[in-house]
Amino acid sequence: MKIKKIILIIVIILLASYFIYGFCLNVKARSLCHSECDDRGSLAYDTIRNGKLNINDLCVCYFPDNRIESFVLE
Repeated sequence: MKIKKIILIIVIILLASYFIYGFCLNVKARSLCHSECDDRGSLAYDTIRNGKLNINDLCVCYFPDNRIESFVLE
């Protein structure tokens, strides 16, 4: 019974760290996209996640003259 409890705690810790890592990558990608779009002079931006645990998300910048630029973060 004690071994099952220890294994359950380890699994919970691993899952929690997985979600925290994914959240941190999402925050970093949004920050990079925001700064890149600000440097290009855009009004708004959006990030589209690629579904993997990396920072290679799609960044979309929206400009005042109805122009859109998109690029992959690296």
